Amino acid sequence: MRKSLVTINLNNVLAQNARQSFCDAAERWGASYVELTVGLGPGLSPMALKLKLFELTDADRVFYVDGSDVIIAKAAPSPFSECPPEVLGAVRNAYPRFPNYLAVRAQEDTEWEIINDQLGQSLPMSPFFFNAGVMLLTRRPHTEVLERAASLAGSIKGLKWYDQTVLNYAVAEAGVPVLQMDETWNFVHAQTLGHWRWMDKYIYHFAGSDMRSTVLPTLDWRAPIPRRVAFARTMCQVVARTPVLGALVRELSSSLRGMVSALRTSPLGALKAGLRKVPVLGLALRYVYWWLTLPCRVNRLLDELRCFRGEVQGQTPQHGSSPGKTTPPGAQVPEAGRSDTRKNP
Repeated sequence: MRKSLVTINLNNVLAQNARQSFCDAAERWGASYVELTVGLGPGLSPMALKLKLFELTDADRVFYVDGSDVIIAKAAPSPFSECPPEVLGAVRNAYPRFPNYLAVRAQEDTEWEIINDQLGQSLPMSPFFFNAGVMLLTRRPHTEVLERAASLAGSIKGLKWYDQTVLNYAVAEAGVPVLQMDETWNFVHAQTLGHWRWMDKYIYHFAGSDMRSTVLPTLDWRAPIPRRVAFARTMCQVVARTPVLGALVRELSSSLRGMVSALRTSPLGALKAGLRKVPVLGLALRYVYWWLTLPCRVNRLLDELRCFRGEVQGQTPQHGSSPGKTTPPGAQVPEAGRSDTRKNP
């Protein structure tokens, strides 16, 4: 099966280090590297090219990345092995850490309603609205989806995200399965937290930010991923491959999200409800409490041992007393070095 890493580079906006990272990634993944440098015509957005991927390339599987604001780290494994051919692989469009998270979610709803209104439909929005800046597609199951998205792009007016919303809508219409890839495959808004300083993600996407022309060209895509991040990813893979652990983590995270949203109205009630609903959360809190109070309990145990040693030392025979004999209560014990010279009458 032929594989390609494809990007768009109209007007030569691709940074040199980004191109190097793309070429290196394609070579590591056993894929060809393709740059789309010619637009479809005047008046058409450059992003329209991504809706023609299988018409402009001969690959069976395409890993697409935006060219002007994306860079791939050296440590990124092959996405072709992470995503089965029958599903479309992509990353969620908005995360709560975004400074404009609520605005992005509102824009998703608005654009979805625009398409519904102009088509006279009431298609519910998919719970997984993905970002079209990084995608993995396969020719056979996804060609019709791209054709439908291109048709919508040519007829729907008033969209801010020319390509992204129509792609999501076409996928929802066709019922195509979508794999939600980890955020590290399309890390958007990295500039808000300075994550690009450590290069601990697979793909950085500056999503139209001014930093795509100032920061992105300076990034060292060859930098190794920190050990703490590699360890965390290994643990996540272990959890993902263990059904019991995965179900436990999902249930716990779902309950925590529900508790956080309920805390705004009734903090105490939300905590009690969460503990009743998820017994494992109560166990986790007790486990944390046990570790936090461990020093106090150790100190208490040491104090008890000291008291016990003092009592044992107080019961040992004193100097001047014969072994095997005990001193009656209230009797005076002769001081060491003195003898009682009085005789009984």
